Parts: sequence; C-alpha cells; structure tokens
Amino acid sequence: MKKVKKNRKVRIKTPQWICIGCKKKGKGTNLKTFPHKTSCLYYRAPGDRILTSSAKGKGRLFQQEVRDLFLKLGNLPAGEIESRGMGQAGEDVIFNSREAQKLFPFYVEVKRSSTGFRPDSIFEDLRSKATAKEKTPLLFHRQDRKDPLVTMDLSTFVDFLTNTLPDNVREG
Repeated sequence: MKKVKKNRKVRIKTPQWICIGCKKKGKGTNLKTFPHKTSCLYYRAPGDRILTSSAKGKGRLFQQEVRDLFLKLGNLPAGEIESRGMGQAGEDVIFNSREAQKLFPFYVEVKRSSTGFRPDSIFEDLRSKATAKEKTPLLFHRQDRKDPLVTMDLSTFVDFLTNTLPDNVREG
C-alpha cells in the first residue's frame, strides 16, 4: 500500500482490483474479501503503480539470478562472483578472483523493467564503460512476464562461436 502525506495526515491509498472473468471491480488489499466467486482471476487496475522498493527488489533478484548463473557455469565457490548493491555505480556483477575474470571477461549490466525498455540506448553507454576497462560488454535485460534476454555485439558473438565450436563444424 502506498502512503501519501497530506496536511500532516497519512492517507493510505487502497489498490483497485478488477476481475478478468466477470469484469467486476473491487477495492482492498485482501482478495478474500473481494465480493464474488473464487474461480475468477484478478489483476491490479492499470492506475496502480508498483512501489519503488518493489521495483528495486525485482531488479535485485534478477541481478542475483545472473550472478548465480555465472557461478554455476564456472563451477566457482560463492565468494568468487558478487552482485553489486542497488544504487551503486559500476558493473552489476563483480568477478572478484582472477580465475573468474579469466573465465568471464565481461562487463555485466543487468536491467529489469516493466515497459518502455530500450536496450540499444543502454548498450551504447555500457559499451563505453566496458572499453574503458578493456572488457566485453554484456547486457542482461528482462521485462515483466517475458523471458530474459542477453545483448552483445555481433563481433563478440562470432568470436565466441569460432572459439567454442569444434573445427569440423566450422569447416562444414
């Protein structure tokens, strides 16, 4: 629930809910009190925005998922790769040990958004930061209710494939 200060009084904004099945509207934070059949589906009304703390929490969880993915791929102990705290400048996934930096020479940025996401504009900024540190830029991004995606340069992708594919596959 969102608290709004007005004339030193605290007013709590009650979220609106709309039933997908029968189009009925209701108010309240507890869906058990929503006054009709339980077989209907609910969603939050479009006017209600997500809280900033909830949005940051979603981003933090996605950042930790990416960190765990790198730990699993590199078969490294937990302290080798860390997730940077929210609001701090720099790369989002930090490779602490030399072994982790050799395995993953990436400057990783992680973005999670609901709508209106432009990965090309963010990738340009990421590219300039990564070249200053002589690392390869890698952008993980995800929108709500969609699968996560990874953005990288085409030349980086081609180099990756030529180094990982067996010789007989590359020639044939």
